[in-house]
Amino acid sequence: MRRHHQSDPFRRDVAGTNTVTGTFNFFSGTVGGGVLTVAPTGLLILGESNYDNYALFYDLSLVNNGEVVWRGGSVSCSGSTITNNNLWLMQGGSEM
Repeated sequence: MRRHHQSDPFRRDVAGTNTVTGTFNFFSGTVGGGVLTVAPTGLLILGESNYDNYALFYDLSLVNNGEVVWRGGSVSCSGSTITNNNLWLMQGGSEM
């Protein structure tokens, strides 16, 4: 991922296909513009329950073949698709 220098300092643009094979802690920010795949051995952690944070996916194809743990905060999608083929654990009582 490369940092995008616009109004959102936490915005990341992905180019092409990116694969999470270990642990990716995505506590807050914006990501989009490509494909993000969580491999069967991968773990994507979204948010943190004791913080006011967000995850905004824009023009992103998110494919979960591993584990996604949504700990808190908000998750929004704009022009994105999510394909969940494995565990998507929602904690903290947030809505998508």
